[in-house]
Amino acid sequence: MNKQTLKLDLQRFATPILDMFDQNTVLDYTRNRQYPDMLGDTLFPATKVPTLEVDILKAGSRVPTIANYSAFDAEAEIGSREASKMTAELAYVKRKMQITEEMLIKLRYPRNNAEANYLKQYVFNDIDAMVQAVKARGEKMTMEMFATGKITDKDNGISIDYQVPKEHQTTLSSNATWDSGSASIIENLQDWSDKLDITPTRALTSKKVLRTLMRSTEIKEAIFGKDTGRVVGQADLDQFMVAQGLPVIRAYAGKYREEDAKGKVKTQTYFPEDRIVLFNDEVPGEKIYGPTPEENRLISTNAQVSEVGNVMAKIYESGEDPIGTWVLAAATMVPSVSARLKVTDDELIKELVEEANAQVLDYTGQKELVGNMSVYVKKLAVINYNRLGLEGETQRSEGGVTNYLETGIPKDIRQGLNRYRIAKVTKL
Repeated sequence: MNKQTLKLDLQRFATPILDMFDQNTVLDYTRNRQYPDMLGDTLFPATKVPTLEVDILKAGSRVPTIANYSAFDAEAEIGSREASKMTAELAYVKRKMQITEEMLIKLRYPRNNAEANYLKQYVFNDIDAMVQAVKARGEKMTMEMFATGKITDKDNGISIDYQVPKEHQTTLSSNATWDSGSASIIENLQDWSDKLDITPTRALTSKKVLRTLMRSTEIKEAIFGKDTGRVVGQADLDQFMVAQGLPVIRAYAGKYREEDAKGKVKTQTYFPEDRIVLFNDEVPGEKIYGPTPEENRLISTNAQVSEVGNVMAKIYESGEDPIGTWVLAAATMVPSVSARLKVTDDELIKELVEEANAQVLDYTGQKELVGNMSVYVKKLAVINYNRLGLEGETQRSEGGVTNYLETGIPKDIRQGLNRYRIAKVTKL
């Protein structure tokens, strides 16, 4: 009996997935998907700029696996990119996951509608995981900047120093730390508050530091008196801090997983365990996003680039043996403090703010700023500053990447202002 060899061309199974999950489908999904907000998203609202460089201030529901930095010409997961200028280059972050050949075949020939829907959701779950991985890197960068005034990653060549004034930084000696018997917690907070240029009303720290503070004898006696067996609760601490004119303290315990080159996974917290940051009620800064190479390639497709969110996601194929079908998410980003414009020209600052104020009022139809409109004026003034020198341009090439420049008020700011718009009535 002659043996016959059956050869399967697995490549023919790959193409349909690009039909099922074309770029418009993926864009629609990520744009409409509501991902859980991290604390950094609340404290540092996202804004998007049309270039890969921005001016920043020099002074003055599962735990995601964090995405790694990447150079523009490198595979996802690895690479390095210099990002140390105070006119800072946005860090390029991306992560990808392979859709296996077995999964491609199952997607092509599901046994019933229920299985087809399950398999499609499986791919969408992969998209979610990659987008959240990129967002996790942005959160880590933001919290590292907020807690230390720096962003440092030696493995990937990332080094940004926000040059926080030395008088606004303090390191406690070993015998003065809050877990020591000679700690002066209240005095420390009073002294630190007095050294700042603003009156701090809020403080962010780790759960470890907050627990240490609440369990300290000094704080217990200050709130309840001596020889008390009572436990300090959050409400007790809040009331005491407000009465003393000190900032209300909250802990951030958000976590991410980091995977090394050997595949070993380690869980870490976004906010360092041994830090506390004092700040006021103003928005402390922004998460700045820019264009990605993947986003710019959409110009040749039917997808609308203006609809791309802060994190770009796509499904693509590479290779034939074995078939490489990948889910990828990417973004360019850098966090910034709110007073991002280090401009010494007072007249320029005044003009930028007045221009942004007029744009916001014209767009909303309001006669004066109401609610949080002033926040959007500030954000728009920063964007207008970053556009200086780009007037009249619709695209610009940087590092081999063509960036298509958005004009007018960016979409994310328009969305925030829409709640303040007044309908115009025309008399006939």
